[in-house]
Amino acid sequence: MIVVDARVHAKYLNFTNAYTLFIPEAMADGKRFPLVLCLHDLEKDRWRCMQKGNLEELAERLEVALVMPDGRRSCFLNMAHGPRWNDYLLQELAVQLCNTFPIESGNVGVIGAGTGALGALALAGQGIPCVLVEPEIRDIEGRDSRRWPREAEWRGVFEGRREDWKPSYWQDVYGVIAGGEVAVNRTEELLELFHWKKLYYEDSSGEQWAAGLTELAGRMGKERKV
Repeated sequence: MIVVDARVHAKYLNFTNAYTLFIPEAMADGKRFPLVLCLHDLEKDRWRCMQKGNLEELAERLEVALVMPDGRRSCFLNMAHGPRWNDYLLQELAVQLCNTFPIESGNVGVIGAGTGALGALALAGQGIPCVLVEPEIRDIEGRDSRRWPREAEWRGVFEGRREDWKPSYWQDVYGVIAGGEVAVNRTEELLELFHWKKLYYEDSSGEQWAAGLTELAGRMGKERKV
């Protein structure tokens, strides 16, 4: 496994942001890999993301490149008055990685954990293959004061965005939800994602990540062959 840890100035954020990239050893054979964006929970960071589900071994076995960017307290959404995180992920970070490393251009998927599911959903709306792990959509969209102690911070992300979370928006968007029954079912009901595949894992976040990433890699592989 090749590991790249970097800090690069991002124009869509207007500051320097860090990321860690895993690339399978098979790059030495001239292979190019699909890219999976791994989006962490609001109260976590990329290091916590890296500890879930033995991701290095999974990336090697599934032959996908994984990138874990720091998202600070953004939920990886374009902010109403601030950095444009979703644009950064797809239009800047993914493009830079494809131009620099053995990564397939245009073959990008996303897996979002906890509140990172919001950023993942925003990308899914643009046609990106998507997995949500233990999503926390209802708590965050409803302004969980534990996570958003400052009203201005919450509004910076969600002001003017409520239309994005109407169920009708997601009727033609497909993906996978993995996690405990409560988290999976309430996200399914809130956004009417009854057509999404559900994977129930109550105890182990590692199992949730492993199952979700395996599903995602399989879908990206099929799309690559079309």
